[in-house]
Amino acid sequence: MVAMKSVLSPSQRGTVIAISEALFKSDAGPPPSARLDWLADESENFLHEAGPRAARSIKLLIALVACLAPWLAMRPTALRSMPLDLRIRVLDRMENGIAGALIVALKAALCVVYYEHPDVAEEIGFDGECLVESMPPAVATR
Repeated sequence: MVAMKSVLSPSQRGTVIAISEALFKSDAGPPPSARLDWLADESENFLHEAGPRAARSIKLLIALVACLAPWLAMRPTALRSMPLDLRIRVLDRMENGIAGALIVALKAALCVVYYEHPDVAEEIGFDGECLVESMPPAVATR
């Protein structure tokens, strides 16, 4: 089996994990580190399969979030080094501010991957079945 070339640098991977830990924190706490590592691995696979243009776009979003975070936190530290509660506040400020569309796009991409994890599906009560029993037949219009 041929090893896939890494799409994310170690720094970008750390930023993805830091964002995901804040994004998917629940009342029970942040996701387990093994799940965050899985998410980073699967995000790499996702970007690899999405193609170079999509990968560049997502990597740019990751870089922009990483660059904006210290400014919004008013601390000269990388997003991935910030305490979890501060990361959550910074990402909320980004989402509700001028960088809202950037954060929403990145969150959407991460959610696509995160909710594929079997433990997450179980936690949210997804049993693998469609919620709609049957779809009505399409009605031809003239």
